[in-house]
Amino acid sequence: MGKLIDETGNKYGRLLVIDKVKIKGHWKWHCRCDCGNEINVSGTMLRSGNTKSCGCLQKERARE
Repeated sequence: MGKLIDETGNKYGRLLVIDKVKIKGHWKWHCRCDCGNEINVSGTMLRSGNTKSCGCLQKERARE
C-alpha cells in the first residue's frame, strides 16, 4: 500500500476535502459538498474524477 496523500483543503468538483477518517481499516476523506451534505470518499475516487459530488450532481442532471 502506498503513502497516504494529504488531500485536506483540496476541491474536487463540488467536494471540499475537510479531513481524513479511518473506516473499517481504510482511510477515506471526509468532504463537504457545495449543497451542504457531507460524505466520505476514497482518495482514488476523488483523484480519478469518479466522485464529484454527494450525489446532487447526478440528480440535477437526471432532472434536465
